[in-house]
Amino acid sequence: MKRLLIGVLCFILIGLTACGDKSDGLVSGTDVEAETDQDVYSGVYHDYDVNEPNLMIQKNDDGTYGIQIGIYRLVNLEDGVGNATEHGIAFTVTAPNGKNINGTVTVDGDIATVTFDSAEWSEYSSINEYQYYKVSEMMDK
Repeated sequence: MKRLLIGVLCFILIGLTACGDKSDGLVSGTDVEAETDQDVYSGVYHDYDVNEPNLMIQKNDDGTYGIQIGIYRLVNLEDGVGNATEHGIAFTVTAPNGKNINGTVTVDGDIATVTFDSAEWSEYSSINEYQYYKVSEMMDK
């Protein structure tokens, strides 16, 4: 997963460097809403524990979201699929034991919060909410 994340980050950095945009890169909340091409969820997010990419959200061509969630020293969940709702992205992901776990991703500025809603999650942790901070945008497929 780390090789994939490093590859994606390199690809994004090369793309950003090639664009030559002279703006400061800051986008306010109203600007994001005004830009129809901008997706507030998609991106690479680092966790606060080890400052490494552990949440990746990619908008798919069909409007769903592909979600990969890593929780340091606990679990890597790589097959998440979600749909945007008025409360965030409602997702389902397969746990290592094969059971489905449901949750929600919400975004406030550059902070993403992953909340696990399923009772099955309690097999892995008593904590059901994790936060990540955005470090880059994902390129659309």
